[in-house]
Amino acid sequence: RWNRDNAASDFVSSCKYVQTYQMPLQRTRGDKSWGRVDLVGMSNDCLPVVFELKKGASAETPLRMIIEALAYAIAIRKSWNEGNFRDEWIEVVGNKVPKTLLEIPVIGIAPTSYSKTKIGEPKKRTNSKVRDAAWKPFSKLCQMISDRGFPVSFWQFETGDEIDEMISIDSWSSVDIPDV
Repeated sequence: RWNRDNAASDFVSSCKYVQTYQMPLQRTRGDKSWGRVDLVGMSNDCLPVVFELKKGASAETPLRMIIEALAYAIAIRKSWNEGNFRDEWIEVVGNKVPKTLLEIPVIGIAPTSYSKTKIGEPKKRTNSKVRDAAWKPFSKLCQMISDRGFPVSFWQFETGDEIDEMISIDSWSSVDIPDV
């Protein structure tokens, strides 16, 4: 739960707010194999931002997180540039947007506990921690993805009280990939 009307600042640096959640990606109405984008936000330029959300206890790595987000962003860009997603987006946001979508930010987001578990302390092995040697090639991969029109970033959030069976987000911050 996040209330954009009460927000003091943007949700994350490249996103004003979350536009929708669990957005289905499908080629046809009967197609259920593509899955759903966890969160789709709107940038300051009124363009889509793709989020992949993980639970704090998730066994999935940041690599899995970013590959899922990238796959969704590629599908959205293709649908925008070659399909009718642009027209649908205009109906909802009501702003002028470019005919061709060149860039879609992809953001991995999870509770702070996820980041602490996956990054951990340098040179200290723990369960579920990504090995130190994996961070340098992962960082290089993220840069390559960014260079191709899908800027990558990672964010974490602190959870607050549960309200109406929903967890509230109290604060968020960017996550730096280790330079090991």
